[in-house]
Amino acid sequence: MPPHTIPTDPFFGPLGINAMAATFGISPLVFGLIFAVVALWSVVLKGIGLWFAARNDQKPWFIVILLLNTFGILEIVYLLFFRKDKQVSVAKEEKVAETEKVV
Repeated sequence: MPPHTIPTDPFFGPLGINAMAATFGISPLVFGLIFAVVALWSVVLKGIGLWFAARNDQKPWFIVILLLNTFGILEIVYLLFFRKDKQVSVAKEEKVAETEKVV
């Protein structure tokens, strides 16, 4: 291969896993394992966040979580601070209905 030719193989090319691993100074195997763990983490948190957003009728949150890929950061923020607890809101509604019956 002439020295001026850029390899086209995505695995070994200039943007392949070997080049990315070398950027961080780790082996390609370790880089691949870290990438797989982060990808799995992101998918799991995205699924949980989407499930709660859909279940609680929070359409804007559902759309934002669906469209943005933040490696689980946005999903954690939603789940910890913005998620409605449906069971608590149902219990409050039942309590209000009971007090209205008494009055």
